[in-house]
Amino acid sequence: MKRVGIFVLLLPLALAAYQYEPVLLETQAKLVPRFLRMSTGVTNNVEGRLAICVVYDEGEGEVADAFASMVRTAYPDGWKGERIWIVKSRYGSLEQRCARSELLFLLNAEEPNIRRAVSFATAKRKLTVSYENRYLEDGVLISLHVGRSVRPYLNLSQAKEAGIHFSSGLKRISKLLEPPRGKR
Repeated sequence: MKRVGIFVLLLPLALAAYQYEPVLLETQAKLVPRFLRMSTGVTNNVEGRLAICVVYDEGEGEVADAFASMVRTAYPDGWKGERIWIVKSRYGSLEQRCARSELLFLLNAEEPNIRRAVSFATAKRKLTVSYENRYLEDGVLISLHVGRSVRPYLNLSQAKEAGIHFSSGLKRISKLLEPPRGKR
């Protein structure tokens, strides 16, 4: 009986599938077009269109589909006269699939994949938003901070490196990533 109890406790660890919070994912789906319009310096490939690339790891395709669907549901007619175009890509092919996107929405992945996406986005002046705010330390520009309230979480030092600037209104309502000690 003791072995069965231990098995039941360890089974979720063995499955190791990350669980996304649907409400948080939907909140991010509603905010990503707004983040684009509250940022300057982002390379805009096609006038009148906001292009979002949802980047995912193997096994996360359903989450990428759900996120894309949430964006389409929130903005069925686009936003402020601009069409919203969504592309989905695995991390392995993001340079080709996301080349014409202004924003990369990064689903959870191994750290090297996140850094690769950040490097690509920084070089091409693309906005990066991640589901997990821990990726801000790897160079992602925006995530959401969940505390007493839900607020954007900004990485201003990486934004400066990428040549991207956030509006004062976005900065005012956001939590800002503190630089590591000794790098101030």
